[in-house]
Amino acid sequence: MKTQQDIQEKHLLALDRERRKLWRRFPEKVILEQPVQRGWMRRYFLTNAAKERPDAPVLEAILKEINVIKYHWRRSFEPTKRCRRRQLQQLDQPLQRIKPRRLRRGNFPAEWKHYFMVEHVFQQRAWEHTWRFKWPQLFELKVAPRMVRELPVCDPEGDSRLSEIESILLNPKRAGHLNKLLGVRRWKDSKIRHDMLDRLAQKRMRAAIAGDVEAEKTAYERAILSASALTRSKSRQRFF
Repeated sequence: MKTQQDIQEKHLLALDRERRKLWRRFPEKVILEQPVQRGWMRRYFLTNAAKERPDAPVLEAILKEINVIKYHWRRSFEPTKRCRRRQLQQLDQPLQRIKPRRLRRGNFPAEWKHYFMVEHVFQQRAWEHTWRFKWPQLFELKVAPRMVRELPVCDPEGDSRLSEIESILLNPKRAGHLNKLLGVRRWKDSKIRHDMLDRLAQKRMRAAIAGDVEAEKTAYERAILSASALTRSKSRQRFF
């Protein structure tokens, strides 16, 4: 027999599935007769020397994968005088690195390895190898007009339904319950456990220096339990 809580949980999961379906929708687009400028974009282009190289087509294909594009409504990309402290100004714009996930899915040509060097980067609390372009001087950063050639068709029914669902699911109590049903955990939880393990290790060292065997044994047992809980949380499957 289904309880009221089971019915509410199924209703939350159904709303979440509908919200994800609305997120993934592809609206129809209309091509404009004349392009319209909407701000400016800053991106990399091939230099004149790179365009004259025999491998210019390869460089152009590589640039499509590692290019970084920034948009702004001012050509100078500088913040306004009003509320200047609240505006973010990005001065550095390096080329994008190719991560392992893109390497597995991209099916890049074998000749591209000559243009990249492997670097180990510490990201998301783990070491991973990435591809970094060897000769960034072949590209130059320029500012160009951002031209819009097509616009999506408005879907008022879908937008109103999405806002209605989000108003229900973004409630603090419902959002926490939904995250628990989906198996979503905060990234801070593992950090808290790591800090607890460090504190227990320091306590064990102090007990060992003082010669207190019982305190050292208790700290060791608590550290084992915390480490096993941390391992279980990492191996727990997530359902989205």
